[in-house]
Amino acid sequence: MNFDETINNRRSARVFTNEPVTQNQLDKILLSASLAPSAKNRQPWKFYVLSDEQKNHIMNMLFEWDKLNTNEKTSVKGTAEQIKQANKMIMLYSDNYNSSSKMINYKKPDYISIRVCHRKYDFTSC
Repeated sequence: MNFDETINNRRSARVFTNEPVTQNQLDKILLSASLAPSAKNRQPWKFYVLSDEQKNHIMNMLFEWDKLNTNEKTSVKGTAEQIKQANKMIMLYSDNYNSSSKMINYKKPDYISIRVCHRKYDFTSC
């Protein structure tokens, strides 16, 4: 597939099946994600594969936040609904990310790094 086809065929998953994700599939997903480009090839991210209990805890926190902040126009409830459908969840984070402009410009919780998992993956040393 050439670059244009790759870009034009890209899509975001919003609906999930009940089909289980195998450990082999999960390993392939995380390996591919770890190879994504970053500034100066630092790849400062870490992946955390969440247990069902952890996934449900985050989902419930998002639903609760949405109930308590009815005047806020966010996609928090939609994110919680997607988490509810997903049978696995991977949290992507960077413990060395620090941005004063983000602290000033973003007053709402940043859930954009939450994606559709129980084992910790750390590819920062690869």
